[in-house]
Amino acid sequence: MVRLHLKPSLYLAAAFAVVHVAAAATLLPLNLDVTVKLTLAALVGASLAHALLRHAFLRGSRAIRAVEISDNITGAVRSCSAEWQDVRILGTSYVTPWLTVLNLARVGGRPRHVLIVPDNVDAEDFRRARVLLRWRRREPHANSDASSAG
Repeated sequence: MVRLHLKPSLYLAAAFAVVHVAAAATLLPLNLDVTVKLTLAALVGASLAHALLRHAFLRGSRAIRAVEISDNITGAVRSCSAEWQDVRILGTSYVTPWLTVLNLARVGGRPRHVLIVPDNVDAEDFRRARVLLRWRRREPHANSDASSAG
């Protein structure tokens, strides 16, 4: 089991800012009415504010502040409300040395997503979580290959 206590991330804030500024910049050369461009730019700005608050700065009642990974498919999350909720880690989760995206399914709730980067968790806990997620996820495939070969 690995427990990750998330903290605000400057890496995520910078990445979100760059991507959203690039998205807003693509509106400039478009042959659209100025009011349409301003409306789209406001939507991009709202998206940036949402991403920064929830994922980079961990603000708001739905922001996930801690993750517990029990095994390759189960765990729990704690939001700002301090209540732990059991989750299932979906196979669509993404694990790399610089970014881990946990796609989580809650019982009776909407899917949740947790972005984990090196500056928002303890380095050793991040390494242990990546190892657990990568190697445990591969075991069922290896077992099914071995049983079909025999």
